[in-house]
Amino acid sequence: MVILTKVADGISATNGTPNERVLKCPSCGQSYKLAYGETERYHLDAWLRKADAVLRKSHKQNSHETNVLELR
Repeated sequence: MVILTKVADGISATNGTPNERVLKCPSCGQSYKLAYGETERYHLDAWLRKADAVLRKSHKQNSHETNVLELR
């Protein structure tokens, strides 16, 4: 499972996992944590590209009002 959660004041909405990356929205700098499982780490490049697209779309639609963004 791959989850993209908003980071507010340095704290994300989910507990820390060993496999995670902090990403920033390219439009506004809002931080999000990309957490992924062991099986997804082999496809991390693809997940990072998807996360970038989802962050851009979220910024345009609602300026990051939701805490968790879906990656499909």
